[in-house]
Amino acid sequence: MKKQIISLFAATASLLFAASCTKTLDLDYDEIEPLLVVQGNVSNYGMKVFVGHHSNMRDTVNKDCYTDAEVSIAGDDGFSEKLEYADGYYVSPSNAKGVEGVTYTLHVKRGNKECYAESTMPTTVAIDSFKWDWLPIINDIEIRVLNIYLNDDPDVDNYYFLEMLRDGDIMKNAVASDFGLEPPFNYFNWGISSRNHLEDEEKERQKTGKRKKDILYVGDGISIRLRSIDWNAFHYLTTAEENEKGINPETNLKGENCVGYFSAYGEYRINTTFPSLDE
Repeated sequence: MKKQIISLFAATASLLFAASCTKTLDLDYDEIEPLLVVQGNVSNYGMKVFVGHHSNMRDTVNKDCYTDAEVSIAGDDGFSEKLEYADGYYVSPSNAKGVEGVTYTLHVKRGNKECYAESTMPTTVAIDSFKWDWLPIINDIEIRVLNIYLNDDPDVDNYYFLEMLRDGDIMKNAVASDFGLEPPFNYFNWGISSRNHLEDEEKERQKTGKRKKDILYVGDGISIRLRSIDWNAFHYLTTAEENEKGINPETNLKGENCVGYFSAYGEYRINTTFPSLDE
């Protein structure tokens, strides 16, 4: 069968969490009354929920996180736990981690605002291997790409969110699915930048010693994170791409005056180094 390739040249809305009480959330919601902002996850790395608010949904100002909300997560396998506040998040006091196939329910309450959400943790799809390469485009232009090969199950509709981080800072992200594709869907083709651009930036760094936040340089340590997400999270991310058109992401939270999302996912991580431009 024909091999299916997904090119990830365009970054999409990020499945991000507030790093502290002053995290900027770049979501463009319609102008309405103050809302409860909830962003939560359950994964093989733990459980984490941000609860905050802001009053003008068109402002990307700092959002306040609440420290007095009631937050709990329960699973259909019998798991149930009240989360505790710590450093900007509500986290599992027992350091509980998600289990594949379990449907988790998030419950958040503060004052007269209350919301619920469900998400089922998919099987974690592993990264089989990866390779840095140059992709010829037109007129001798080459793009540095990272090919990421997956162990994708052709009998299951898989949804993915991919992140590239340098020193904990997100450099790129993308969302993709193998739904409706002819199997095997087995690798991402992720474009970074052109050879000329990277060479110019590398020369500038060597000359001035200064680094730009949005540029990858030779020798940079990179973390690649592949999240296997459920359809609700995938739908939220794809509708979030419509923000520029004034359309709100379709949340899976149930309750009045609540925005955000809840996602149970499996995450697979690899570490690599940005290679020499001669390779």
